[in-house]
Amino acid sequence: MMRLSICTIATLVLAQSVIAQSIPTSVKAAEVEGVSHPHAKAPSYTPSVFTDEFSGTTERKCAIPPSGVSGGSVRSGEIIIRSVWSGRGGPKANRDTKILWRPLHNPFEYPDTLVVRAVRLDDPADSLRLSVPHWGYSPGSKRESGFPSLVRFPTAGDWLMIGTAGPDWGCFVLTVAAT
Repeated sequence: MMRLSICTIATLVLAQSVIAQSIPTSVKAAEVEGVSHPHAKAPSYTPSVFTDEFSGTTERKCAIPPSGVSGGSVRSGEIIIRSVWSGRGGPKANRDTKILWRPLHNPFEYPDTLVVRAVRLDDPADSLRLSVPHWGYSPGSKRESGFPSLVRFPTAGDWLMIGTAGPDWGCFVLTVAAT
């Protein structure tokens, strides 16, 4: 008769399966992934950033920051990102780019890790992955929280970025300039 230790049983009971996610190499493939990514019912509280003005789409489609606008909020699906999109502060190769990720399901109430996968569209050999387990919030309201990140794109070009946090999914195409 086989005996299992308490530690082995606890490990089996508490273990979560982790599935490595591939990085779609085209907008079409990313949007197909968006359709199949798990959905969740809307949270009881909608963060204000989702009621403020933003560009992009509420659908699970890849969004592109508007040209001629240096910064602001862009939505795709259930995620809004905020950053500087062009000019001196815009994304540049081999330089950290600050991006704030705001999922619809507030990480204070729905704790999860943000996972970012990105690929350069004209050269899929250039890719990156980023896991952001820590979230922050606006002073005075933990209901207005998000994931601050620094993303370093290794090369210039158009980058497809997919962010997921639990059931929330978003896809963005960013132009990264040469340094």
